[in-house]
Amino acid sequence: MRNIPYISQRNASLTPNPNLYHLPPLSEFEDPILLPVTDIRPSLQLGDQSPYKLSVHGFTGRYAPSQLHGSPYTPDSWNNKELIKAIYIPEVEELVKRISGCTNAIVESAVLRNNLHSEVDVHADVRSAADFEEDDSGPCPRIIGFNNAGGASPAPKVHLDFSPLGARTHIRKYHRNLALAAKDIIMAENRLLNAGVTSDQLKDYYYRKDGGCGIPRFALFSVWRPLKTVRRDPLAVASCVNFPLADLVSVDLVQPSEPNIPPELSKMSNDPTSNPSKFAAAEESSHFSGSYLAYCPSEETRRGHDWHFISNQEPEDVLLIQLFDSEMEARVGEGNKAHEKPNGNAVLAGTVHSAFELANQSNTAEARESIEVRVLATW
Repeated sequence: MRNIPYISQRNASLTPNPNLYHLPPLSEFEDPILLPVTDIRPSLQLGDQSPYKLSVHGFTGRYAPSQLHGSPYTPDSWNNKELIKAIYIPEVEELVKRISGCTNAIVESAVLRNNLHSEVDVHADVRSAADFEEDDSGPCPRIIGFNNAGGASPAPKVHLDFSPLGARTHIRKYHRNLALAAKDIIMAENRLLNAGVTSDQLKDYYYRKDGGCGIPRFALFSVWRPLKTVRRDPLAVASCVNFPLADLVSVDLVQPSEPNIPPELSKMSNDPTSNPSKFAAAEESSHFSGSYLAYCPSEETRRGHDWHFISNQEPEDVLLIQLFDSEMEARVGEGNKAHEKPNGNAVLAGTVHSAFELANQSNTAEARESIEVRVLATW
């Protein structure tokens, strides 16, 4: 049993956090509750035979050492952003392509975390925290936490970074390279939106039972690796197959925007994020991206909160987390049995996750150190 931190009051009105990437403060969350958490460490050596599948559960684990774990590199090499760009970013892209089967993978960000939880960390100001590629070159436009501002902190809050609309907004506004990589997807969606299809209906044009081609598939993944053995605040993931939609609550997340994206790619018809009355001071430097928090489960939904983690996760152990997959969203709409709960209700297209406190965790233990790399995958 482990302590899992959920949002506190059902049907409460949640105020978005004005800081970049930041969820509502812990004051909006109730005391963590005890729930069973399954250790998936035995699956790490099974490779593609792992029972935990991205296409079903929304997460999987692998034993996947990096070149940076061998000579001539040292643990300090993980703090070198040039080595991260030159060596680790390409490794992550290849890992995502191999496990997901995608055709292309482009890294959008790499985040170093090496501080204890703070309500406002280096994420809050992307210009002081990120190495922003002004010429839009290279595979990793935003590298966060590698300069004098220091690293980010864990997020002990049950959440899913992207709703379907949030994912579609993200690929349009986050960075020029991302929008260009997703150009075919964005243009196909925009044609449908201009023809009167709503954003909620776009999923019906991705996957077809007859095998016909719809909008090209895209997914957003997080590849999470510790930089030393995890002794506190590990990351837990909940199977998207079982997680009850009734326990989710929508919340806006403020993310940075790239100003140089071609307008035909950055805009979406009937775009709900264009309301100028919301955080007007943010202007064009940021945008709203829909995300989810989760309520504490009731007795009826408790079994659906199916949590997993990797015990004593080592630097060679990688956790792949699906933040959104348009095909999973589409197959749910088509009633695909691999993505449908026994009662026939739809399931999530991404994985709810959270840092959590270990039993008997010492408050004086050193901060968890990890690197999270986020990836856009296309087919």
